[in-house]
Amino acid sequence: MGGLDKSSTVAFYLDLPGNLKETGTQQKNGYIQFLTKYRHSSGTYRLRVTTIARRFAAESANPNHDLAQGFDQEAACVLVARLAVLKAETEPAIEVIRWVDRTLIRLATRFGEYTRDNVSSFKLPKEFALFPQFMFHLRRSNFIQTSACSPDESTYFREALCRETTTNVLVMIQPSLLSYSFEDPEPTPVLLDIVSMQDKVILLLDTYFDVVVWKGELIWKWEKAGYQDLPEYANFSALLQSPMDDSNLIIEDRYPAPTFFLTYPGHTKERKVKSRVNPSGVELDNATCQSGDFINDDASLQTFMNHLIKLVVSAPS
Repeated sequence: MGGLDKSSTVAFYLDLPGNLKETGTQQKNGYIQFLTKYRHSSGTYRLRVTTIARRFAAESANPNHDLAQGFDQEAACVLVARLAVLKAETEPAIEVIRWVDRTLIRLATRFGEYTRDNVSSFKLPKEFALFPQFMFHLRRSNFIQTSACSPDESTYFREALCRETTTNVLVMIQPSLLSYSFEDPEPTPVLLDIVSMQDKVILLLDTYFDVVVWKGELIWKWEKAGYQDLPEYANFSALLQSPMDDSNLIIEDRYPAPTFFLTYPGHTKERKVKSRVNPSGVELDNATCQSGDFINDDASLQTFMNHLIKLVVSAPS
């Protein structure tokens, strides 16, 4: 590696040798040792040795239960995403998406609890509950589908995904969305869904690469009318300023700095928000949903989950 900093995160993919069981070993633990040799800024070379032990689940009476207890769905999402990016370098996007789908189906089949051919009986353990929605957003991301990106942008996005921390990569895959309103002026996390684009709220979308402030239809009209400049509407002025201050904090704390966008319904940069939210709830009573002006024709998360569950419960044993 060219260098390491506080946000560098390396993924290691390990596979057990095929002859492990044939050797008759009774090992209960597998040991992994990392030797990190680097040159310090002082000019001296340093060696850091880290040894970890992991128990073999095959030694237990219920290996699936043990695997589930040790499953980190956030880390697993990052590992799958990095492997998908590697595949995307040599395979068409549609093939990579199919590989992600097969991976998710195998996981849901092995660890899900269900009665065959009974869709309503399907249930995933809490250790896996968020993994499908991570995969849903990964399939739609610019890491795999690059039609809206230049080759340079695709390379930059993929390089960042392959080196950043788990927390940062999760924001890249499933952006965070905060809502500001008169009812609750403090930022409130909301669903990454079109239904969150209400007329009387301001949204702050953080995709890691972009920070977007979106103003609802009525908020934008009130701002154009100049209400924020009137003394009796000081609370409205504070509402407008709050997401701007939070955006500055995000931008100042991140390197490289993300691009900032300010947008509203009908504005050209509104696509930055609409292309990332889950396209559901178009029948709701607000101008954004009723406009029908969506940047994509993807299936919604609910449709995706329904299809996944149907495939799992109907699969042959």
